[in-house]
Amino acid sequence: MRLSIVIPVYNSAAVLERLTDQISKTFEPMVTRPSTEKLMPSDNFDTIGITCINAEISDFEILLVDDGSTDNSYEVIRGLSDRDPRLRGFRLTKNFGQQNATLCGLRHATGDLIATMDDDMQHPASALKVMIEQLFAEDRDIVYGIYPYQGERIRTMGSSLRDWLFNTQIGKPSDIEISSFRVMRRSVRDRVAQTSYRFAYISALVLRETLNIGNCQVERQPRAAGRSGYTFASLCKLYLRTWLYYGRRSIVPERLKSGPAYKLAAQTRFPEILRTESRLSQPKLLMLLGAGKLQVNAVKRAQELGFEVLAVDWEPGAPAKKISEKAGLADVFDADACLKLAEAHSADGVMTTGTDQPVLTAAMVAQGLGLPSLISVDTALGATHKGVMKRTLEAHGIPTAPYKLWQPEDGLEDLKALMPGVVKPVDSQGQRGIFRVETPLEAAARFPEVLKYSRDERILVEKFIDGDEVTFSGWVRSGRLYPLALTDRVTFSEKERIGICTAHEFPTKHFDTHGDEVLALSERIVSAFGIQEGPVYIQFLLGKAQTVVNELACRIGGAYEEIWIPVVTGCDWLRWMIEGAMGVESDFSALETYDWKKVDKRLSAQLFFSEPGIVAGLSASPSENCLDYGFHFEVGDRIGGITNATQRAGYFLVTAKDEAGLGRAVQEMYSRIRIQMEGMDRNAVMVRPRREA
Repeated sequence: MRLSIVIPVYNSAAVLERLTDQISKTFEPMVTRPSTEKLMPSDNFDTIGITCINAEISDFEILLVDDGSTDNSYEVIRGLSDRDPRLRGFRLTKNFGQQNATLCGLRHATGDLIATMDDDMQHPASALKVMIEQLFAEDRDIVYGIYPYQGERIRTMGSSLRDWLFNTQIGKPSDIEISSFRVMRRSVRDRVAQTSYRFAYISALVLRETLNIGNCQVERQPRAAGRSGYTFASLCKLYLRTWLYYGRRSIVPERLKSGPAYKLAAQTRFPEILRTESRLSQPKLLMLLGAGKLQVNAVKRAQELGFEVLAVDWEPGAPAKKISEKAGLADVFDADACLKLAEAHSADGVMTTGTDQPVLTAAMVAQGLGLPSLISVDTALGATHKGVMKRTLEAHGIPTAPYKLWQPEDGLEDLKALMPGVVKPVDSQGQRGIFRVETPLEAAARFPEVLKYSRDERILVEKFIDGDEVTFSGWVRSGRLYPLALTDRVTFSEKERIGICTAHEFPTKHFDTHGDEVLALSERIVSAFGIQEGPVYIQFLLGKAQTVVNELACRIGGAYEEIWIPVVTGCDWLRWMIEGAMGVESDFSALETYDWKKVDKRLSAQLFFSEPGIVAGLSASPSENCLDYGFHFEVGDRIGGITNATQRAGYFLVTAKDEAGLGRAVQEMYSRIRIQMEGMDRNAVMVRPRREA
């Protein structure tokens, strides 16, 4: 397990060497000592790569952020970094304040756990070990080190003022205390680091994300040098600003709160990533095709593994570009354009996740440049072009809905046997251009609209199969399929919204009756399409007559399976996919021991929509059972009517031990999410019914 320690620095040149030496002496013995005692995950466990309850640390880094010091603090930081590759330094252009400097460090941290502490040596590094042990023993998201301000009248008064503000205006429970000394899970850091505010009060941001907070009493050490830079007046100013940004009754519009929290002037070289699994002499570059919301987690995971990311998308301001080291502007359907970008940036690997069509582009780029690839171009074509997909299934006797690749000059006669039917583009994604039709004339009328989402000259017309949908997720290794999950895919039933998914429920209610059948069909699909390595994602329709294959893909699913599948299975398939794309050997021991019939967790991935309008406000408070959540739009964006999956307003993932508990968890989380539209008083979030029993 990797630990990042973030320290904001202001005029502390005299103590930095002693401070970093104290931290190193504390954690170096833990790095070399083998771990033997494992901590079993609970329902809310954050998969950071299972650690022991005694908090063994396999690696650590120290991030020192110079917040506009007037002494030679940064020169000292640079010298320390030259001597120790585990130490990284950052220099801000001016004094942005302790909170914003801490945010800078959080955003650059690569650890599984992230700690923050002050630069005056009053926070004992040895106490961090106790705090980490408490975090796992109590299954907390974050643990604060708490201590009294003995003999510091101003700080005692300031602490009382802060507690009053947080208790009455920001929503901190009175039995929880906060400080700048803390250790948090990576998932909490990820959410805090996404803030767009120009003033980032870290604990206020934490309280928006979780109340699963622990307190650990620690002994505060004497200040190593100097005295606190805070006066009562400066503390009052700080807490007034905190109220204006985070208070329940803040009068400041959201748009005025947004802006850069800091500006970097310099940073030390990125050190070697020290990991027990593999050692990288320098960061390699992963080219990620697609940079939307569904690719954000892949960027973060790649960075945590020590890679830099080139995020490619046709949208200049795509979300994943904002957190990547490099950005490329290209249509990810255009293999030639993407190949040129990969060549220009000397990419070491290429991949996509959560989206269909770039799978083919990635395989073509990898083949063109001789880069690692989990699948061949032929396999990728079969998994992305529905015409090739249907013919392959048909040729191998794998059941699928009757179909025809159709264009107007073919006439209407052959379509009669397919009614009622469904029309689709042969090479699109996101449920774009998909409609249910009742007659051949209606299918023909839909032709121009469907073709808008395709580069082909034909559309797919297939017979409508009435039945529940399930999705199979698995991993292929050396041609052998390992099943991971089978979920119910809950969709709109309306004709105009056919196939648009609103939730995934794990495990499927059909597991006992259809699990073995679906696995057998999936194994035949792997063989038919020549899939040798990597993820598979297959949609099945449980028809009245037989089970048929709807679609398949060689990627991780788009219902945030990269987050929840590791939690419920222990199989970190996003990591495996990244390592496969980069030619790095993976540890598949979890895959070999996992039994998909013995999972005792329940999970619901809710992919919610909203009423149309202009977003005036977004708010959410995660429940105890919430693994993750997010919005797909921002304040000021316009959300249109529901025509395909791109209109989803957001998502959340909740877990429980049984079905009844899962239902309550979904209901509770919906009560905690609100979308406010301009000119509308009610909550615009659309709550869809869950799957039928």
